[in-house]
Amino acid sequence: MEDLIFCLQVLLKSNKVCIDEGTYYHYNNTNLSSYTKSYKKDLAKILRQVFETIEKILEKEKVYSALKYRMDIRYVNMCIYLINNELHEANDKSILEKLKVISEICRDERLKKILSTIDTSGYKLKKKMVLAAIKHGLGIYLYIYYRYILLSKHFKRQLHNLGKLPHR
Repeated sequence: MEDLIFCLQVLLKSNKVCIDEGTYYHYNNTNLSSYTKSYKKDLAKILRQVFETIEKILEKEKVYSALKYRMDIRYVNMCIYLINNELHEANDKSILEKLKVISEICRDERLKKILSTIDTSGYKLKKKMVLAAIKHGLGIYLYIYYRYILLSKHFKRQLHNLGKLPHR
């Protein structure tokens, strides 16, 4: 998250940007304990702080209005990420506690306002369904949907480990 804020600050202060075809930065997507693959109890607080920091930077540099739509999309994606985090298998909360948090996310006033104006015509059906469920506060649907996805990934991994599925 810190690298995003740093890059944003640097780019907004730059007079010129050069594009180089080289690869100088590498994310390790295989680390199952990495930030994006593990459950984080305080993730909502962290992501909201990062979002607010980005907003302040953009406002200070007087570019927020030009990037408002992108920030709205970022906010929606952040909320979806928070729902996914809540359903992570390492989260030891009860189903009712998870549903309560998901419902709170769905009731977020800013999220509801964004979802009332967002154009989903270019979105895939899955994303449209998730956004509609959030918009209408269908936390139980989101719980079932994402649990299904997690279970199907786990099932595929098990089949793969048993040699029943080919490597990708």
